Amino acid sequence: MPADPVDRAWTRTWGVYTLEYHDSVNTLTFSSYQRQMLLAKSPEDLEARWQSIPDPIKVRKLKDLVANGADSDYVPVALGKLARMCAEMDAALAHGDWLMGDQYSLADALVTPYFYRIDCIGLSGLWETRYPRTTAWFARVSQRPSLAAATAPWLDENEIERIRAIGTDTFVAGGQFSSYL
Repeated sequence: MPADPVDRAWTRTWGVYTLEYHDSVNTLTFSSYQRQMLLAKSPEDLEARWQSIPDPIKVRKLKDLVANGADSDYVPVALGKLARMCAEMDAALAHGDWLMGDQYSLADALVTPYFYRIDCIGLSGLWETRYPRTTAWFARVSQRPSLAAATAPWLDENEIERIRAIGTDTFVAGGQFSSYL
């Protein structure tokens, strides 16, 4: 954590922001490539999955995302929140290459997984079209050996391309979300 109390508070704030980012990225994940995986299951297996989740509100949302995909009312809300995240990041990056200034910090580490997932599902246009500092930040993050070390056990390039193709087909091809991308 930074020595400066204000910087410590901002680092914690970025951590709190990730709670909202997580829900939004989860929405896009389950309305795209996870949706395809779940729709391939038998009705009995899918019902068992829903029954295994103790939170009925989460179940209702996931059922809606799987049933409706990109047409779910949750999707534009999630995209709006993530667009705001990109704007907040871009503003913070006006003061240095990293969220807390000139050095990579815990704040950067906290938000990296969400940007990585957004990129994997083909939605990097959320920042690439409007937020040059955020675009440069993600390019720097993508070059860090720690990102490759963290993701390599879970995703290889073929899997990333498969996920990106599904995401692009779901969110980009139809043009219905072009105002975000």
